[in-house]
Amino acid sequence: MVRISKSSKSLLVEEYITRLEQGSALLDDSPQNLIEVVGILKSYGVVLDAYSINLNYIADTQFLKLFPFFKYFNGKVNVNTIAKFIAHDRLNYEYAEYCMKAMFWHGGGGVDAYLDTPEFATETERLIKAYHRYNPLMLALHQVFPNFMPEHMRQMAYYSALGQFWRVMSDIFINLSDSYDQGKVKSIPDVVQFVLDGLVADAALPITYTVHLRGQEYNIIPKSAGLTFLMDTGVPYIEAIFFVALLLRELFPIMLKPTKFPTI
Repeated sequence: MVRISKSSKSLLVEEYITRLEQGSALLDDSPQNLIEVVGILKSYGVVLDAYSINLNYIADTQFLKLFPFFKYFNGKVNVNTIAKFIAHDRLNYEYAEYCMKAMFWHGGGGVDAYLDTPEFATETERLIKAYHRYNPLMLALHQVFPNFMPEHMRQMAYYSALGQFWRVMSDIFINLSDSYDQGKVKSIPDVVQFVLDGLVADAALPITYTVHLRGQEYNIIPKSAGLTFLMDTGVPYIEAIFFVALLLRELFPIMLKPTKFPTI
């Protein structure tokens, strides 16, 4: 195994800082690096497409269900899909939920701020009463524990927000691969610029969350809230997933060290 000295690591960090300050890519530009980066981002885009579809499905159809047993099936419940689920022949949708909950617990950004507003509380209360209109037991439960169902809807809002964020990122990465195949992306700087252009183009894309129940619409996060793709989902996602992971790495380095097992 190749060992890197502390001085070498320091020089490497300084080089990366210099590249960041210059707005350059951290990865060296080479044909091998290019095809690997494009391939990795394409595979990431394919997975994010599936994650996005499932998160939005859960937000739109599984809200206020106490036991959403089939939330990973996207409405396709049959013998074949159940068999695949039991055999673990499927994507790990749980990971998407872990990311969503990390954002939910981390907070920050416009989504978190809007979920504390009277407007959100009023619309959520209207939805809860309509959903359980014919269920006096659940309405009584809501009276006893008035924060339980609103907290559930706060989480549903994050399902939707992350699903919308990943929808955009998936499209960017898939389009990047298509552009590479067409010869439009020829270098690592081209990759960086392509992703940057995609983020800028969709930066102001509205983030909304509306559910439908018995022919009625409930605007849990309306367009008038002014939430946007980049600042209200992209930045909190980076903070919750990547920055927290880096912090944990610095605080608990032993957790990331490979485990040595005794030789038998």
